[in-house]
Amino acid sequence: MKLREILFALFLVFVLSVSYSAEKKELTILHTNDIHARLVPTFNKDFNEVCGGTSERSGLINLIRKEVGENGILLLDSGDLSQGTPFFNVFKGKANFSAAKLIGYDAITTGNHEFGNGMAALQNLLAETNMRMLCCNVVHKSTNKPVFKPYQVFIRNDLKIAVIGCIGRGAWEDTDIKIRAPMNHIHEIEAVKSYAKRLRPYVNLIVVISHSGIDEDKAMAAQIGEIDIILGGHTHTALHAPILVNNNPDTIGCLNGLGGTIVAQAGEKGTFLGRLNLIIGKKGKIKEFSGELIRVKNEHLAYASPDVKELVNHYDTILRNEMNKVVAVSRYDLDYVKKGKRNEHMAMGAFTAEGMRYSANADICIINTGGVKTGIKKGDITKGDLFTAIPYDNTVVNFTMKCSEIKRSLDYLAANEGEYSGFQFAGISFVLNIPEKKSEQITIQGEPIDNDKTYVVATTSFMANGNDCGNVFFANVLKIEDKGILMRDAAVEYCEAIKDLNDFSDPLYRYIR
Repeated sequence: MKLREILFALFLVFVLSVSYSAEKKELTILHTNDIHARLVPTFNKDFNEVCGGTSERSGLINLIRKEVGENGILLLDSGDLSQGTPFFNVFKGKANFSAAKLIGYDAITTGNHEFGNGMAALQNLLAETNMRMLCCNVVHKSTNKPVFKPYQVFIRNDLKIAVIGCIGRGAWEDTDIKIRAPMNHIHEIEAVKSYAKRLRPYVNLIVVISHSGIDEDKAMAAQIGEIDIILGGHTHTALHAPILVNNNPDTIGCLNGLGGTIVAQAGEKGTFLGRLNLIIGKKGKIKEFSGELIRVKNEHLAYASPDVKELVNHYDTILRNEMNKVVAVSRYDLDYVKKGKRNEHMAMGAFTAEGMRYSANADICIINTGGVKTGIKKGDITKGDLFTAIPYDNTVVNFTMKCSEIKRSLDYLAANEGEYSGFQFAGISFVLNIPEKKSEQITIQGEPIDNDKTYVVATTSFMANGNDCGNVFFANVLKIEDKGILMRDAAVEYCEAIKDLNDFSDPLYRYIR
């Protein structure tokens, strides 16, 4: 081959490689989910060290921004930014949403815990913090129009990226019935498919931020070929590398060149920042992808934005001063989970129920186990311990009930063992005869139940609204009175009155099987 021909060939190789590289576009998607109001770092038993924290996450994100450039990053959250620590309870979500906005989240979707203070409070919070929340499958009953903006199109590195938000049916049903009442939930697959089909011709990529759970995300990925990526939440799944879910053979789509949809989820409590790296080739096809979960550590704090650090420190100082107050002492552990189950007696549940009974001046108390989220070790008990263990803003509601209705509710438990999530009691003891499907040996305040009396039964507003068998237990009552006392405030009041707590470990009921 002549020298001229060789040089020309090399020139062609160079030109083609330049042309090809010019066609390639890179995109980095950073994602979180289920942070649950962890504004500051918390101890992680899996790593035996403190992890997470909003300022620390800000520093890590800043490092990645410096690496890839501001225009090459999309920052998203897949719901449940709210509830789980006193930061939410005291500041009503403003601390966490304001910090997320300062960090620079492009969009979030709603989880079930975003509704903790009701819809009006959530809408006000979004307006106040200017946070962009996307959800395509929750609509007003009156108008059938979406409650939130369904999607948003972003441009990064000349790529048009449509981000669609959704909440899964299971997560939706975990919210209070009363809050859900003015709205309808459209199944997430149906709703997302509709939007994805409409958007696909006009964008390069479609990303779904989903608060549905890993199994539902996989099902969505298999059935909707128009979706390139699903970033999930709700099940707290830590996918240390993204997975590719193949589209069903009969699914129209498979448009991204991979034959499937990328699914990722970043665990919980802000321990990790999810990173997904994409190389987009000709005609918007994904040529390469990789991803990881990066643990958020103290070393990242040095790179945090000053305004984020200032905001976090402000809220943290206020909260610490209040939460460090000791309200009681316990010589016994207030256990939360026994044998990995939540459908049996637990000391923490019985303590919470007794605090509510005491504060509401009720005869007995029945609460759902899910209203309590953790136990407390023996020793000094602080306000912070109680706020963490009882995180939900549910109030104490008193029902005046006939003896027959109380017995009917207990009979229901005996007849439906294993079909409920568990309940905790105070002021009452009984036996559940499973073979006979009835309750026996019922005592209230240590005395046999009196068929001629009515009793005041305290519960949570969550159950009073019909959730967790509340529609069964309280179907026929004589009087309803919302005391306006938060569950944890009732616990605080009880602790301050008693000071030295009793042992709550003995079960208040037993089974005959």
